[in-house]
Amino acid sequence: MFMNTRMAYRWRKVFKLSVIRIDDVRIAARRPEFVQSITKSLYKETYETYERVLLRAAVVPGDRVLEIGAGIGLTGLLAARLAGPAGSVVSYEANPALKDVIQDNYALNADAPRPELRMKMITADGDSKPFHVAENLLSSSLYQRFDAVAGAQTAIEVPSQTFADALAEVRPDILAMDVEGAEADLLTSPVPEGVRAMVVELHPHVIGAERTEALLASLTAQGFTMEMRMRKNVLLRRQE
Repeated sequence: MFMNTRMAYRWRKVFKLSVIRIDDVRIAARRPEFVQSITKSLYKETYETYERVLLRAAVVPGDRVLEIGAGIGLTGLLAARLAGPAGSVVSYEANPALKDVIQDNYALNADAPRPELRMKMITADGDSKPFHVAENLLSSSLYQRFDAVAGAQTAIEVPSQTFADALAEVRPDILAMDVEGAEADLLTSPVPEGVRAMVVELHPHVIGAERTEALLASLTAQGFTMEMRMRKNVLLRRQE
């Protein structure tokens, strides 16, 4: 497995492949919007590695999945494949700079189930707030970051929808969330009983270790147990 991935990386790098396949999902790996690190992580298949592993452990055919933080669309497309034709995936993304990237990746997978994309920011109260678009795109967040990874940031206003409304509308079995720190604002609210499991990327480097631990404690109090943890990514399953 390691050798195959390493050889694939070398092949992709040498031939500068523009479209590659990861987890049976076709994805554009070279785009003018991407900084070099994004293309490299896609070529090496390290882009959202742990989130993809946890999604495969959580999603079963027929599931309804609510994804908050679509990124470039890869994880939502994977969730849609796992949920199958009988399931459904609704993906929210706040960063308007990623809209064309996501839609183009969806088009590359026109022969398979695809998410429904909604270009909105999910917040606890639904109020309009500044969204900080980062130079590397994938570190864009409700929170302004002060680290070299994010790079320069531009604050913009984007449409917002409440977390409660999204949950009520989609009625998900699975919740997938990668929102660069905003998980601490969203997941302390009650999660509907219909949500069987959650795949969440935590961001203690953005919101601090104390808020992260408080978030996990709140989810434990709501009946979730941590089934798997892979670095900053966790799979939480509701106790039966």
